[in-house]
Amino acid sequence: MTGQLSFVAAPDFEAPDDSDGDNLYEVIVSASDGSVTDTQTLNVSVGDRSVAARLIAPDGFAGGIGGMIMAKSTGLVLEATNGNYTLIFMACTAVYFLAVAAIHLLSPRLAPVRLA
Repeated sequence: MTGQLSFVAAPDFEAPDDSDGDNLYEVIVSASDGSVTDTQTLNVSVGDRSVAARLIAPDGFAGGIGGMIMAKSTGLVLEATNGNYTLIFMACTAVYFLAVAAIHLLSPRLAPVRLA
């Protein structure tokens, strides 16, 4: 026994082979040391491979870069100000208000929905 879980034949997202056709496979595993046995139920979800690439790039890349830049710049500001967060809070407040202003300027004027 290897401790690895694998399918005998690779599952097809477009043609699920599980009992209810939802691409969620229930697997019951058990282990024993000779005196005590433990049983666990695992759910293995099969996803669409063509969607994975779209989910990762480019938004994931931009988010990773943005997070790295924010962490580095926050560290530099804290080092320069001896751990004072005032400048960081001021910058976050200014960016928040700029974002709200941009949303209001760029979004169309919306009318209230009237229910009959």
